[in-house]
Amino acid sequence: MKKKHCIILAICAIAIFTACGKGNPTTTNNSSNNNNEKPTPSLMEEKKEEKTNPLSAISENYKNGTLQSQIYGNIDLTKVQQLLDEYSGYIAELGNYMTLHQNDFKNGKSFKDLDDYEKSFKKFYQWANNIIYFNGQVDEASQNMWNTFKNILSHHIEVLDKSYDEDGTTVTTTISQLLQDIAEKATSATEDYILEIHDGETVSLTDDTNELSLTLSSVDFEQEVHSLVEDTNQFSRYYSDIPGETYIVMKLFIKNTGGNSISEDIFDQNKISLTYDNKYNYQMIQLDTQSIVMSQYWQIEPLKSQEIYFFQSIPDELVGKPYTIDFSLPNAKSICRYNGN
Repeated sequence: MKKKHCIILAICAIAIFTACGKGNPTTTNNSSNNNNEKPTPSLMEEKKEEKTNPLSAISENYKNGTLQSQIYGNIDLTKVQQLLDEYSGYIAELGNYMTLHQNDFKNGKSFKDLDDYEKSFKKFYQWANNIIYFNGQVDEASQNMWNTFKNILSHHIEVLDKSYDEDGTTVTTTISQLLQDIAEKATSATEDYILEIHDGETVSLTDDTNELSLTLSSVDFEQEVHSLVEDTNQFSRYYSDIPGETYIVMKLFIKNTGGNSISEDIFDQNKISLTYDNKYNYQMIQLDTQSIVMSQYWQIEPLKSQEIYFFQSIPDELVGKPYTIDFSLPNAKSICRYNGN
């Protein structure tokens, strides 16, 4: 069973920019570069003058309460995972920006010299501060991961603020170090956090009161979803074809290895999430495959097993694109994840 995180993959994918972006600023052949004269005081003062990152005002407004976090509800493992997935997109955007301006950095330009800097990073500053200054409830199982995530974001913004006035050569080194720091912290924080499951593989998922053995039979794309029970009366319900959409169906064989009966409540509906392209989020529906009427309610007694479907309809345009399915128990300290392509 592999354990990995999309943030690390994003960092690896964009790390190439550091090799492209580093370099010495171009120089001109003039007398001031060919003698040992010291700069005049006025020139030294001009050189020392620093500009403040205009985006730092966003952080200050959150800090003093002028702006409030727009994250609502409690923070659980699924919500943390969703935000981490969004963060990987912002990291990729940072890498793309550095690559786009690599020649500017080679020529000694800094962030403050680039006209598109504020527009390119404003959304990230707002998004990150929403998380940093969230003061709502965080469940116990998510607390350590949440604190680490907030520290990573605070460090990210601090580095962007400090590097705003740096010359091009220095800023590429600074951002390269930032990505390395993020990779190390994210790897440490998520090492035991995500349990990746593959077709035919079995994993154990536990929390304070429940123990499950989960075997992934398959993940299929279907035009209709039917019960596994033979319909002898021709009155069974089914989920019919929706024009322009396709059903994605995760088929799980669940064995209750704990001491108490379990039901559909064990998977909170908000904890079964389907995400496409780190952007499009859907909540998956549970289905009792032994029910002719396609019931979303089921029960498994201790040491007994049953096949359960998680499914959702998606637009046809998403079929074939990468996606993830995440689910967990209410108080679990890890998320079970399926990566699909």
